[in-house]
Amino acid sequence: MVRKQQSNEPKGIAVERKLEWRQVTDLIPYANNSRTHSDEQVAQIAASIKEFGWTNPILIDEQNSIIAGHGRLMAARKQGMNKIPCIEVRSEEHTSELQSRLHLVCRLLLE
Repeated sequence: MVRKQQSNEPKGIAVERKLEWRQVTDLIPYANNSRTHSDEQVAQIAASIKEFGWTNPILIDEQNSIIAGHGRLMAARKQGMNKIPCIEVRSEEHTSELQSRLHLVCRLLLE
């Protein structure tokens, strides 16, 4: 009997993802995003991007829907940017739509 060796790495932690620059007009904000950003917050995010560059790309799904980064998208639009850095999280990395949305809820609770 051949036994498959178990990996000690936690599932999903070490998934290699590719940074891609996407058109701002192609990105779709999540309609039920409960987090809002005031004009002051968007201005602060825009100032941070201008001073330090993109230190945190936007997370999107395969349909270009935003999972995380709505405020950064708003800041990019405010600055008139055409392309912004994104990381696509593919559905095979999540077992369901529910799991993807749970990620969004957890992120909102922790920020």
